[in-house]
Amino acid sequence: MTENMNIKNWVEISSVMIGVSLTVLTLILGFLPINSLIMRACVWALLVAVVLFTNALTTNAKALYELSQGTEKIDHWIKFAEFSFGFAFTLVLSAFAFISYRIVDDIIAPSILLGSAWLIMISYSYLDAQPGQRFKGLSSMKRNTWFLIELGALILIYIDWLNIL
Repeated sequence: MTENMNIKNWVEISSVMIGVSLTVLTLILGFLPINSLIMRACVWALLVAVVLFTNALTTNAKALYELSQGTEKIDHWIKFAEFSFGFAFTLVLSAFAFISYRIVDDIIAPSILLGSAWLIMISYSYLDAQPGQRFKGLSSMKRNTWFLIELGALILIYIDWLNIL
């Protein structure tokens, strides 16, 4: 498994996502009022995402170091980095849903944003299936966890839209 991994790209992608998260966070804090539950959730999601992207970056760097030292057992580092990156990306996507709801002030924008992401996730699961294997849908525990977090974000947006909180 280790011969086919391109860890360097994941280090670069994690670095870029740290920059994206911090840029969006700076723009939010500079231009949007943080006086609602939705915007507080957005800020917290982006802050935690920065920590998780940093973890993915350092974990991938550790895997690169171990690989350069001739260690073949780096799969656990890669899995940990993948989970950190995926969780962070889910938080950024949820934050974008919060931002789209707050800026457009309509429930349709975040619904389309997250619905599109879910459609892409299901398509990826279909394309990721091995030839001759039946389509398992969302059978991955990681994907299900990320889906539930995004669904929770959408439910929070609907609760705010309905003025329940």
